[in-house]
Amino acid sequence: MSSGRSVAVVAVTHAPAESLPAFLESLQSATDEQVDVVLAHQGPLSETVRAAVDDRRVRLVDATDCGYARAVNLGVYD
Repeated sequence: MSSGRSVAVVAVTHAPAESLPAFLESLQSATDEQVDVVLAHQGPLSETVRAAVDDRRVRLVDATDCGYARAVNLGVYD
């Protein structure tokens, strides 16, 4: 049963291909809370990433040309 709170997740991606939809689904099935996801994306925009961003719970942050830690920080502070 949901408490009305949400869980925020930052994921750094580069070329997620088929793994991204399964990852997003696993997050939602892991909790009854709403899951909000920030994708700190470091690569070209693929159809998989575009499709994920169509979900209102997923936001995209451009993390091109930065390292992993900086990408995480960009996602956290978005």
